[in-house]
Amino acid sequence: MTARIGRTSALLGLLVAAMTVFAAVTLAVVHVWSAHVALEDARLRLELVTRIARDDRGGPTGTLQGLLIPGSTTGRSAAALQERLGAAARAAGVQLRSIQVLDPKSAESLTEIAMELSCQATTTSLRALLHDIETGVPLLVVASFAARAVATPQASAEEPVQLEVTMKVTGFTLAREQP
Repeated sequence: MTARIGRTSALLGLLVAAMTVFAAVTLAVVHVWSAHVALEDARLRLELVTRIARDDRGGPTGTLQGLLIPGSTTGRSAAALQERLGAAARAAGVQLRSIQVLDPKSAESLTEIAMELSCQATTTSLRALLHDIETGVPLLVVASFAARAVATPQASAEEPVQLEVTMKVTGFTLAREQP
């Protein structure tokens, strides 16, 4: 009986030790993830501040304002971004299915405007769209991206593969929400 109590106590001790280690590891993972998110946010802000914007002729705009989404309110900035993304999609030959405006996020003097795009494209038109988004003005970042091939029952080998694409595109503005 004493041996059984001793084994039970040892098992309980091991269980408590394992739970303590698990809690410590979980806290470490949460801390590392938080640091990763903060680092990514800082990286995007640094890119915003340090990237040299290009105008229509390829020359530098010379101002930080040229990198930002225009608009006096977050609603107007979101409309400007939606118009910019729609024009880029049309120019690239991409069929837009939807553009969803996501909630703006304010931090210090900048407000992040984000949109989720759903579209259908070929690899060539998708490449053109992504190039336009990431190298044009204002500064935009593709924050998330997913694509899958669309099954076409009678597609020939010469026809380009059609892709269903969903992406989150973000940019920054100085605008604030109006009360």
